[in-house]
Amino acid sequence: MPAGRNRSAIDVSEYVNSTTLKPYISERRTLSRYFRLVLCGMPTNSTQDIVEYHFTEYHKKNFPSLSRPEAWEQFIAHLTLKPFKVEQAEISAGIVDGKYDGGIDSFHIVLNLTESVTLSTQGIRTTRPPKGVESAVPLDVVIAQSKSDGKWDHTAIWKLRETLDAILNGSNTLTKLYETPLNQNVIDQVDALRRIERKVITLNPRRSIAVYLASNAPEGALNTHMKRSLRDLEAAVQARMPHGTRIIVKALGAESLLELIQQEGNFDGILTFTKSPIREAKGSSQAFLGLITIKKYLDFLRREKSKVLRDEFFGVNVRQFAGDRNPVNSAIKSTLSADSLAAFWWMNNGITILADSATEPVNDTWLLKNPQIVNGLQTSHVLHSADIAGLITRKRLNETVLVRIVTEKDSAIRESIVTGTNNQTNVSSLQLFANDDVQRRIEAYLLTKGWFYERRRWQFRGSNVSASKIKSISELGQAVIATRLLQPDTARARPASLLNKKAGYSKVFAEEVPEALYAKSLELVETVENYLRSDQGKAVSDNFTNDRYYLVSGYIVSHLKVKDQTTFRLDARISQLDSKPTATTLQEIHKKLYKLISDPNDVKRVDALFKGSELKTKFFTSLGMTKFLVPAAEKTKTTSGR
Repeated sequence: MPAGRNRSAIDVSEYVNSTTLKPYISERRTLSRYFRLVLCGMPTNSTQDIVEYHFTEYHKKNFPSLSRPEAWEQFIAHLTLKPFKVEQAEISAGIVDGKYDGGIDSFHIVLNLTESVTLSTQGIRTTRPPKGVESAVPLDVVIAQSKSDGKWDHTAIWKLRETLDAILNGSNTLTKLYETPLNQNVIDQVDALRRIERKVITLNPRRSIAVYLASNAPEGALNTHMKRSLRDLEAAVQARMPHGTRIIVKALGAESLLELIQQEGNFDGILTFTKSPIREAKGSSQAFLGLITIKKYLDFLRREKSKVLRDEFFGVNVRQFAGDRNPVNSAIKSTLSADSLAAFWWMNNGITILADSATEPVNDTWLLKNPQIVNGLQTSHVLHSADIAGLITRKRLNETVLVRIVTEKDSAIRESIVTGTNNQTNVSSLQLFANDDVQRRIEAYLLTKGWFYERRRWQFRGSNVSASKIKSISELGQAVIATRLLQPDTARARPASLLNKKAGYSKVFAEEVPEALYAKSLELVETVENYLRSDQGKAVSDNFTNDRYYLVSGYIVSHLKVKDQTTFRLDARISQLDSKPTATTLQEIHKKLYKLISDPNDVKRVDALFKGSELKTKFFTSLGMTKFLVPAAEKTKTTSGR
């Protein structure tokens, strides 16, 4: 070091090519956090340096507009949910950090290792067991507290213990939890957990709850008192959970975080053909065609030592199955329940599976990496349900089904295979609208605007694209409900009520909607989200979940001077819409919204206001609207009251 220079002021460029850092550092700004820690008196070790590098790259690539603490929460949620096959939108939906979060930064509920459960989950408000879910289904809860400052916080453990003891105590009503106080995001997840517990209680689920305290600090720095507090936290959680629940309470320091970073988020499946399949190679891709006994195929479909379907194998949620009463599915079941001279595979179109790779560790037994059943959803489900019901004859069980396997990683080729083989029975599910021409046009257009539109489940899994730029059909639908339909209450609380029905879907994704409307809707939502995370937004309210779509709709009404909602057509005025308003503009609208809320600290009442239509009407009135659409439910009340 040159004489007279302060070590903390050394030019970063002198160290870019150092032996220690070169494997991990790609550009100077990645080093900034490292030098703040190491050279300014905050010692780190090499494991911490590597974790910090991976986080910095994740932050820069996926959530560049988020602050460090906010991006760290996303990063920790991403790592702790690696064992599960959930989408980025579902990961983000489980972030509950904010005022009155009770020390919880992320709160996720996952059914069958694949389905993220929230109050928006279809059927969550009924007590009937979920359709298509069998006994011993996995039910996992993952709760994380994320500290981005690289330190361990003893008081945070006590706070978390107090919160978990309250929310896992079934005798505490939601009203009592509001008084704790806890914010609406936490309350909603507690509500969802209690509802799904009631729905699956007769199925004896395999319960698991994991509680993580994550910090890029050495695990060796945990002192005796903190270790004892973690054991006490584990005991407290154990005391509140049903017998047999798997409990994990763990401090995720630099060492554990690096292990999670290095874990692959892949899943495997094993298929055994009756004889060697026909093989064909084309470039780096391979295709296999062969017969598999129905019994062996069912083994492939299910989790080990159970009859629970591996939902991660399906390109759409298998529980959106069309049902046994569908004519095609009824015919398949009838065939399975009666022997005949015709083999089963002669009368069935078979199954098509896409996989990243296929290897043959044992003769005619193939190990598939990340298999996806892209054609044969109905056949697979009928085979499964008929076997559960004991309807498949012994002869049929040993008969075969035709299976095609294609190993291909290129997303464009995969999509062409899906399109060419997918002739599924019509199912009323948002995911199964993915092949609509409208959806394809939207995908192609949004790509030109820098958005990656995930029409199909896990479409961009493993791709090198920014997570914040991947948007699902549901996320785009919510944006359009707020912009085109001016229904922020529906977008916030019950988007599935529109999107999962053909009539509602057609309102959001109508043929006549210009593609530019979809892009501008996403841009506007993104702008509003960035504002709400800023100091300027938080100065008005720190209620991101409730405020977001109200500000989107409010800006449309204010900016386009919408007076009559009944005649408003955003389609015709989309060229007039500036989708990137200033923070000052949004703050003015934000303040008008909160002038209508007498007690912003009454969490329960505020949430009810945002989910109802009364606040929306008052808000639009304050912005100059004079004529409103009457919700269908209110029309019904008016008619019945005459």
